[in-house]
Amino acid sequence: MSDGISHAWEEKEPDEFKINKSVSVIIDKGIVTIVNTHLEIHEVTLKKATLQKIIKLLKKEYFLALLCLTLLATRSSKATDLVQIDVGNTVTYQGQLNMKANSAKNIQTHGTAMAKALSLQLAKLNGITINAKQAMFDPANTDSYLQAYAEALKEKPLVVSISLAGFGKSAIEETAVLSLTSIDTLVIVASGNQGNAVKMYPASYSHPCLVSVGTLKNGAVANYSNAAQTYLEQDPEDDPGTSASTARMGAVAVYIRKKYPYYRCYEVANALRGIYGKP
Repeated sequence: MSDGISHAWEEKEPDEFKINKSVSVIIDKGIVTIVNTHLEIHEVTLKKATLQKIIKLLKKEYFLALLCLTLLATRSSKATDLVQIDVGNTVTYQGQLNMKANSAKNIQTHGTAMAKALSLQLAKLNGITINAKQAMFDPANTDSYLQAYAEALKEKPLVVSISLAGFGKSAIEETAVLSLTSIDTLVIVASGNQGNAVKMYPASYSHPCLVSVGTLKNGAVANYSNAAQTYLEQDPEDDPGTSASTARMGAVAVYIRKKYPYYRCYEVANALRGIYGKP
């Protein structure tokens, strides 16, 4: 093991870090293998820059590094990056979306509009490609709403975007939201379109990994937008409302998470609040 930053991918022999008596991390040519107490083996291939940061952590903060590696290993390159929970017919899409042909004035469902807003924002972010899905539900059916959360949870996504807002706090809904944040998923939610500071949900549930989104118009908070932790300028291709801003913020969030995969959900949430906070 060399001092400074180890270039494990250039070494002939693999590096092994003993976290404790039962957990080891082995790095061999850029492939990280984690062996834990249950003898489960997780493998993940990392970029050089990410691997350098992980090795630094392994030297100083073993358990933090192990947590980062476990999260990276759990979410493989084939994992879902983002799930939109929304109203409409069941729709699943994969890869980078290309829905510019759809007119924002002639959409059939709210969910379709949010997929379009996500697609347009991704195009602005260097045209990144993501694995994304929609978990759709019937607004008249509470069970289907909770099922949408269950579907999102099953995907273990980096980001969940929820372009919905309602009155009244629900213990069941809050539990569903917190179940997502408990697996390091960043939850992006619409603040609502009442034009005041009234509490809307799920935006008003309190958690470091939950970020509410409002809308700006010409640099000022739009007259329809509720107060929020973050804001985006209304895009001319979107219908007015915090829903589209939320879908677009979801694209920004997943872009950051993919670029900095070792950041936890609360760290990305803090970054969004810092960059896109109230003007």
